Amino acid sequence: MIEKLKEAGLNEYEAKSYLALLKRGAQTGREVSKRSEVPPTRVFDTLKSLKDMGLVNLIQKKPMVWVAAKPDVGLKNFMERKLDRIKMLEKDVIKSAKELKPSPKKEKIHEKFIVVNGYHQLFDMVNHYLKKTEKEFLVYSVGEEIPYMFRIECIRALKKGVTLKVIVSKCDEENRHILKERIKEGWELKHYPGSGEYTFAVFDTKIAEINIRNPEEKEERISMFFENPELAKALREYFGTIWKKAKPIS
Repeated sequence: MIEKLKEAGLNEYEAKSYLALLKRGAQTGREVSKRSEVPPTRVFDTLKSLKDMGLVNLIQKKPMVWVAAKPDVGLKNFMERKLDRIKMLEKDVIKSAKELKPSPKKEKIHEKFIVVNGYHQLFDMVNHYLKKTEKEFLVYSVGEEIPYMFRIECIRALKKGVTLKVIVSKCDEENRHILKERIKEGWELKHYPGSGEYTFAVFDTKIAEINIRNPEEKEERISMFFENPELAKALREYFGTIWKKAKPIS
């Protein structure tokens, strides 16, 4: 019975005190404490709590004498009030839940920044990203000789339909034969004069690469790769501006 009363909402002291009054009839607080094993220091607060619930009544003030309300009245009213509160809570919770609006999904921002040093390290990373490129590979370059594996990767990209546009900052007797080979392989080439101290590339408007180089020493270069579509888009637009000004290479 104690466990059932606890399930109904009473704590252990309240359940024991209420049962003691039901069994023995009217009692003082001291008697209730003795028969329910509720500590004397807690019995008064417990009986007052039961009175507020409508489960016991105070029938005498000096000394205080308590009696349990009849179960079919006290417990019934107590349970009905609990059910009413649960029903009201149910309505409030359902109403509040309906008023809730799903918060907008936060767009996941994926950014990655990689720095590599050296000529061959640069082309290793370029190969890595070129393999994933599906539509467009744009390059602003010096027009220098390229590693064999990068050349093969470019040919593979062209075969799967990737557009490969290159603007070279140098076009003279020294590198003209290199440029002719690239044109034969299917590259779209244009010439726009520049210092050659920096180059850049854009992969599918998703990846941007900027390369700072020493024109006098091939190995001395620092390359930065940004997995940042916004930066790639801006660099692509810049490439488009130069492409319009650049001259075709026959």
